[in-house]
Amino acid sequence: VFTPFVPKQGVCSLEEAAEPIYQHVKRYAEKYPGKKICLLGHSNGSRVADYIEYKLREDAPSTPVKVSTIAGVHLGTPLQYHLHWWRVDRFFNSKLSEEMAYGSNKALEIFKNLQKPLGENVAKREYEFYASLDDT
Repeated sequence: VFTPFVPKQGVCSLEEAAEPIYQHVKRYAEKYPGKKICLLGHSNGSRVADYIEYKLREDAPSTPVKVSTIAGVHLGTPLQYHLHWWRVDRFFNSKLSEEMAYGSNKALEIFKNLQKPLGENVAKREYEFYASLDDT
């Protein structure tokens, strides 16, 4: 079990949050080729898990991956619209605010990447998405 340190407590761009974690996961996949990796993400961590899974398709294709997300904001969140309307979003990282808007370009990019068929040499992927009654 590896519980990563997330730079800036996740108040940063997806790449900035995910890359240090990804490098660690990639080293593990290289050290233990073919051994299954399970990624678990909650809320914005779900986007990080999605990002890592997609990058592993190219960098460690023989590694089977299971992604489980809880209350994930895969397509962004409508809350970001309200924060912008109330002008509260100016207190947040502008890149994160832009990426977290529901249906943002970054959210759609992640979603499209996950929908791409796996290449012939890419190991099995499993996905679990958990949500509460309060999730949109």
